[in-house]
Amino acid sequence: MRTRFVVAAAAALVAGSVSAASAADMPIAPPPPPPYNWTGYWLGVGFGGFFGGDSSVTFPGGLLGSPGGLLGGSIGPEINQPIVAVHGTHTHQLTNLGWGSVVIGIDQSANLPLDNGIDTVACPNALFSCGVRIQSLFTTGAVLGLAWDRVLFSVRGGWAAGQVQTRTFINPGDILFDNTSRWHSGWYVGGAIDWAVYKTAGTSGVIGIEYNFVDLGDVVHCQFGCGLAPGFVRNVDVTANVIKAKFSVKFDGPPLLPF
Repeated sequence: MRTRFVVAAAAALVAGSVSAASAADMPIAPPPPPPYNWTGYWLGVGFGGFFGGDSSVTFPGGLLGSPGGLLGGSIGPEINQPIVAVHGTHTHQLTNLGWGSVVIGIDQSANLPLDNGIDTVACPNALFSCGVRIQSLFTTGAVLGLAWDRVLFSVRGGWAAGQVQTRTFINPGDILFDNTSRWHSGWYVGGAIDWAVYKTAGTSGVIGIEYNFVDLGDVVHCQFGCGLAPGFVRNVDVTANVIKAKFSVKFDGPPLLPF
């Protein structure tokens, strides 16, 4: 009896030693990666366009042979232009709320058209065609977002400004009659969805889509005869819908805010 007990105890001890050695040899699973953090500095490019933008051009009239004609009037040519954009952004992720994290930041962008085209409509004087285009658009504004790991939903808005051009053509033949270019300043508001598609040590690749409504206000345009030939003067009020797909490189960095 005692012999069987000793043999059984020895066998249990050997089996325990083998199990402990096998467990020690098993690889230890690495800890899960930390949650993604949106604090950092972004640089990126975007492609899209000014789509369905509206402009209101008002001629006071007064000269029969001018684009405004004798009686003047208002027209509304659309603005549709492909664009390329560059942007720089800083975002700061606040404390995780359990169901997401609040992200704040500031964003700047420059948007330039890819062609020189312009959509025209008949001027108040039907012997002429009139058109409006945006030559450049710059924005600076605040960002407020909600992040779930690598996905960020944000709203944004602030100051917008750019160069706006008008052109008039003689019909038929689209012979250029005059063109004006003036600086406009206003505001914008919109939103974006961004997704961090890859993460390396210190950097991330982020793709996204952004929409902004831009109001550049109204400015008086004239090339010649300003104040003397009212049929050539025009009051230009411009709004635009800006849609673009973006690719950014986000650099992890120290936050601007201490929290």
